[in-house]
Amino acid sequence: MEQPVASPIISKITAEPVIYDQASLCDSIANFDYAVEIPLDAAFVRVNVPVANLRTTATSKSQLKQKVRYGELLIKLEISGDWLKVQTLDSGLIGYVFADLVQ
Repeated sequence: MEQPVASPIISKITAEPVIYDQASLCDSIANFDYAVEIPLDAAFVRVNVPVANLRTTATSKSQLKQKVRYGELLIKLEISGDWLKVQTLDSGLIGYVFADLVQ
């Protein structure tokens, strides 16, 4: 069965756009049971540090909800200053990560 073709996803959180083509995105998320329904127009970011903290609000002093690991894909929900509101694919948790820790 042929996979549907979608336009590339472009990240708007850095000065240089980060483009994930459909093939590499499909390879990253194939064969995984997700806790959330992923919208067709979802924008993704990937953790680019060994461990990033998912927090309850957009501040480093807020409560830690979960640690997310290097390479993990997150659904980008909105930008809040230097922070991104994201949703995890494995647990469905929604929280904030510092934008410099993802791309």
